Amino acid sequence: MNFNIKRFLLYGFIAVYVLFFVKYCVQPLVPSRLYFELDKAWGETSVDSCLYVNLPEVTSFDWDTMYYYERNFPVDSINKRHKENLGFMASTFNEGRLVFVKCGSVVYATELDVYVEETSRTLLFAADSVNWIMSREEACFKLCRLGSPFLLANIENGL
Repeated sequence: MNFNIKRFLLYGFIAVYVLFFVKYCVQPLVPSRLYFELDKAWGETSVDSCLYVNLPEVTSFDWDTMYYYERNFPVDSINKRHKENLGFMASTFNEGRLVFVKCGSVVYATELDVYVEETSRTLLFAADSVNWIMSREEACFKLCRLGSPFLLANIENGL
C-alpha cells in the first residue's frame, strides 16, 4: 500500500475516533446554555434554597412555546414533529429533552442530564406527565439548587 494512503487512513481513523469521543464522552459533561442562564439568575438573587423564575425572563433567546419530551420518547419522532434534526442522541442517558420554538421554528433545544453527583453542572426537570407543551405565559417554575445541579419544577405541580 502506498505511504500516502496509509497516512490518509490513519488520520481518518484518528479524526473519526476524536469526533466519536467528543460527541459521546465530552459533550454530555458540558453544561447547557439554559443551565448557565439559570445559574446567572440564581447568582443575581440572595436566595439560598429555592426561587421562582419566569423562564422567558431568564432565557436569552425569544420563544413562544416550550416542549418537554421524556427520555424514552423516540428521537426521530421529535425531529419529525419539529421538521429538523435537533442533534439529540438516541439513548436513555438523559432525563428528558426541552425544545423551545418561536413561530413554529426551533430556537433552542437541549437534553436534560441525569443526576450524577452534587458537583455536576446539570439541569434536572421535575415533571409529572410524560410529554407536554407549555406556552411562554405559563412558564413559571420553582428553581432549586441541589449542590451544583438545578431542579426545575412547574409551580402548579410543586416540589
